[in-house]
Amino acid sequence: MHLQALRLALLCSVLGALTQVRPVDGAKILAVYAFPGKSHYMMHTALIRELIESGHQVTMIAAFSLESQQLGSNYTELLIEPVYDFWHDVKLNFGVQHLFDLTRMKNYDFLKMLEIIGLKTTEHALLQPKVQSLIHATETEGVFDLLLAEQFYQEAFLALAYKYNIPIVTTSTLGYENHMSQMMGLITPWSFVPHGFMPFTDRMSFLERLRNTYVSLYEDLDRLYNYFPKMDNLAKQHFGNVLADVPKVRQMEKQISQPKNVLKFLLLGFVALQHFEIGAGSRILAAFFFPGKSHFMMTNAIIRELVQRGHEVTFITPFTLANENLGSNYTEVLLPQFNIWRTILEMSKGKSVLDMTDMDTLTFIKMAMVMGSETTNFAFEQKEVLNLINAKDKVGKFDLLLAEQFFNEGALLLGHLYQIPIITMSTFGFANYLSPLVGIVTPWSYVSHGWKPYSDRMSLSERIDNVYSSLMEDIIRQFWYYPAQNEILQRHFSKQFKDLPTIKQLESNISVILLNAHMPLEPPRPLSFNMIPVGGLHIKPAQPLPTEMQKFLDEAEHGAIYFSLGSQVKSADLPPEKLKIFLDVFRSLKQRILWKFEDDKLPNKPANVMVQKWMPQSDILAHPNVKVFISHGGLFGTQEAVYHGVPVLGMPVYADQYLNINKGKVAGYALGVDYRTVTEEELRYSLTELLENPKYRDTMRRASRIFRDRPLSAMDTAMFWIDYVIEHRGAPHMVSEGINLPWYKFYLLDIIGIALAIVLLPILGLFLICRSFKSNKKQKPKSKRH
Repeated sequence: MHLQALRLALLCSVLGALTQVRPVDGAKILAVYAFPGKSHYMMHTALIRELIESGHQVTMIAAFSLESQQLGSNYTELLIEPVYDFWHDVKLNFGVQHLFDLTRMKNYDFLKMLEIIGLKTTEHALLQPKVQSLIHATETEGVFDLLLAEQFYQEAFLALAYKYNIPIVTTSTLGYENHMSQMMGLITPWSFVPHGFMPFTDRMSFLERLRNTYVSLYEDLDRLYNYFPKMDNLAKQHFGNVLADVPKVRQMEKQISQPKNVLKFLLLGFVALQHFEIGAGSRILAAFFFPGKSHFMMTNAIIRELVQRGHEVTFITPFTLANENLGSNYTEVLLPQFNIWRTILEMSKGKSVLDMTDMDTLTFIKMAMVMGSETTNFAFEQKEVLNLINAKDKVGKFDLLLAEQFFNEGALLLGHLYQIPIITMSTFGFANYLSPLVGIVTPWSYVSHGWKPYSDRMSLSERIDNVYSSLMEDIIRQFWYYPAQNEILQRHFSKQFKDLPTIKQLESNISVILLNAHMPLEPPRPLSFNMIPVGGLHIKPAQPLPTEMQKFLDEAEHGAIYFSLGSQVKSADLPPEKLKIFLDVFRSLKQRILWKFEDDKLPNKPANVMVQKWMPQSDILAHPNVKVFISHGGLFGTQEAVYHGVPVLGMPVYADQYLNINKGKVAGYALGVDYRTVTEEELRYSLTELLENPKYRDTMRRASRIFRDRPLSAMDTAMFWIDYVIEHRGAPHMVSEGINLPWYKFYLLDIIGIALAIVLLPILGLFLICRSFKSNKKQKPKSKRH
């Protein structure tokens, strides 16, 4: 079963890259496994065999023959003959006579040895006549669809992808290697991630961290200034005559198409075969304090699914599901509605949500923190919540705490009191402040703050602003927000419970974070094993529309436009002069318009416009006649638009809406307008462009295919990880040791301090000696003349 899961997982990885260029049935794959290490071929052989059995045509440059396995006509082998004897190079360069002599080899010598072996075996393979035929072939278009290569000191072969204009997937037989971080735009913290050739765990002493930092830094510098130039020369020597500009190895590595870590595919492959046989009938306590309606699109979808799958769910919520009759295994603790709008309007100094458009990022961050503290405090004042907190015999009553990761961290206390693992759901998706919770470093150089409108290609001024906002948020959380949440816990529970944990201690108990995010709506960024993207899980198969609405769309000869500003922003709050602009433009269009409008009447409504206070948004976007979605850019609505392939005209108001729309503009499936300055001409032009230029719909359809293309559905992925955490009693093996390190150790400041002292103290000592010498010379008395 596990072998099948491995094969399925690897196949998913390869096919994921293939879908970028063509349908995956019968793809033509060029595989390069030239390193003559027999143990490596355990992985290679399994993958190649599975690809062939799945109907793909594989041409393999191989150090060892697979012909004895009779893989069939879909397999073509380019065998490297003779097998290169790399032990000769090892003995010649390092004086090693036997394999066991490697135990005495220093780490940097071992790295040097691998580089020499890699260069020699690559050159030997490139000189093979059959390989030369591939390099100098005149027909290249459509010959192959993918290059599959080993990630092990054979980088010159990546030039074949440029020769045949195909994407690249590499397989790392050695697993994770620190030097891969640069390839994927990551930062590997050497403070708790040991080098692959060091015997350390993720709990290193000072001396171990010092050695680990030295070896890791040495490898990076050696690869940059010694190994890469040699491999570049090798690539240029063999591809210089067939490629006008042979790319350097570091440039070629950036074209590798494998964006996700293999473990995630392995686990998901295992899920598909196990089919959720574990965890049925667990008892789950779900605590969701924040009264934001849009947040509960994700929350309610998960609660319904858990109940449907047989789990017993006790749900603390400000929005009732009692009318859905979920069954006897559903218990609801209903919170009274807390008025968050008082805080919003006070801090935005406005009269409606639309006035939040002018709010700066730091004020918005503070506002969210204030709302979080107020709603947490309000929830702890409720009698039924206090009953849960003060209940006797807590141990064994629940198996899991499910909570929202959105400024209500006090709710994590329930996990501590009931001694159960915790899974949080980030309805907001990725947020930079999550990084310290899982022990990773988020590079602010290309990862935009969630409430900034920047893409992952920022200018200098944008990076300055992004760094400032991200840093200030971290500082505010550390020195203002965390103390505020801690004070709430102390105020309510210090008398009942001794040794009350702090919020940061509670956060360290989080097993998994379910993220409301998924490609391509999120660009690649650092992730930990316990950060699971499940964006779009709230989207259900399309249901029939109400009769009048269905008829309205079915008869839209020229298509239709759907207009909604979500659950918080209201179209009815638009200034009268802006409403007139929309009405005048809509009146001039051939298309019909469905408009979610919150007032009973809309004066001067054109005949081609239908308005209602509520509309089934996802079902509307699924209708084939809907051509454009006018949206505020909320995350859930954007996901629905991408899922159904409908181009977006964005009109963002606050928070992540700017970023969501800007991502769509950069990707080419959205345009944006500012409601404060939009003119009739600009609105008409934008709608006409989206309606008549096919590039927007084509781009959105590609985005839709990527968003939908997953080993498992978003909901099945979420359900698996909930069951997984319960089954493995919190899955502590998924939690990074980085969360337990003090900040100065995490960022290696103590190691940097020692290194600076070693360099600067001798210089300082020399300076003081010289200064003392000069001082003594000046003070030396002159000899008297007699």
